Amino acid sequence: MKIASAEEVEELKRLNQMFADILCQLRGATTNINQIARKLHTDGEIPNDSMLYFLNKNILKYRKESERIWQLIRRLISGQIHMEQ
Repeated sequence: MKIASAEEVEELKRLNQMFADILCQLRGATTNINQIARKLHTDGEIPNDSMLYFLNKNILKYRKESERIWQLIRRLISGQIHMEQ
């Protein structure tokens, strides 16, 4: 069993905070999507292209960022990368 160094623990904490921030932003995006769905069901209004483009762009951005963070965490845990001094 590998014991993580203090630097590795700090890096994991930093990555964890980044991931938490992304999740918070994703929650905001999903809230917007739910509001659009509610409006569509209540008023029969369809969201315009610019709103859908904006939501899609942000969701893809957060997804890409979260994937990158998870890959770094996996590599760090598996010992494939070591902390730079």
